[in-house]
Amino acid sequence: MNTWRNLIGVGVLAVGLLGMSAVYGQAGPGRHHHGMGGGAGLSFKTLKALDLTNEQQTQIDAIRESHRETMKTLWSELRTIHTDITNKLLDSGDVTAADFTEQSERAAQLGAQLFSERLAVGLEIRNVLTPDQLAKAAEVVAEKRTRRAERGKSAKDNQ
Repeated sequence: MNTWRNLIGVGVLAVGLLGMSAVYGQAGPGRHHHGMGGGAGLSFKTLKALDLTNEQQTQIDAIRESHRETMKTLWSELRTIHTDITNKLLDSGDVTAADFTEQSERAAQLGAQLFSERLAVGLEIRNVLTPDQLAKAAEVVAEKRTRRAERGKSAKDNQ
């Protein structure tokens, strides 16, 4: 029974890996976000609401560019692991959770590296913003959270 629970957990991990792209701001198909968002907690929409100066925008673009290759490499490896896990889950024959140990551990490492990289981007961008812009960013994020919570509440009410 534990083996099935572990196998289901690995399957959820496999399916969720690409979903992590939204969390970390990775550009998906048809999205052109320079390969990453504005940094941990600083989405493109949030930054757009801050009326950045041309100089600030140039600095932020340079920050994103300096992290682009690292992010690209990490996401590429994560997508490869996702594909490998999916293929193994769909292959004929028996599989157990133990068959996915290496991929699971590496995916967790990559997730941690991606988080650290996004945090570094966020910290660097934060240093470019004025105190007023930071306060405005906090307001924008709070409004997004409120809207998200309201959507979740209304979805539960409709069930």
